[in-house]
Amino acid sequence: MEDIALLRLTLPALFCLLTFLATTVVVWTLLRRRRETEDQAVERICAQLEKTYSLLKSLSETCETLQNREDIQTLKEQIEKFSSAVTVLSHLGQEGRDSVSNSRDGFKLAQKFLQNGDSPVKVAQRLDMGLAEVNLISRLMQK
Repeated sequence: MEDIALLRLTLPALFCLLTFLATTVVVWTLLRRRRETEDQAVERICAQLEKTYSLLKSLSETCETLQNREDIQTLKEQIEKFSSAVTVLSHLGQEGRDSVSNSRDGFKLAQKFLQNGDSPVKVAQRLDMGLAEVNLISRLMQK
């Protein structure tokens, strides 16, 4: 009889213990799945962030390139304007130049000589130009 009474007391305790263990296993499994899902979401977010960073970096480089192109274009326009103004002035004020195209060729030659490392004085003497004109061409090339 005592065995049955002891069994009556231990069976509910054993049932409660088994229920607690089963609940713990279920909760642990659910938490593990949730953690794996969150880890996968974090990995996807990191991959998207890396793609976004690379796209932003490419966009930044493209903007820098475009800005440099705009600077180059502005410099070319300034050289053309200067060349045109000096051409007109030199054409009006100096003899020995037959046309505007000859003076433009002179400025292009001056640019080439300066790029090759000739001094502005030598370039001015060689092309029969003013030293101020050659110095201005040199400064425009440096910008």
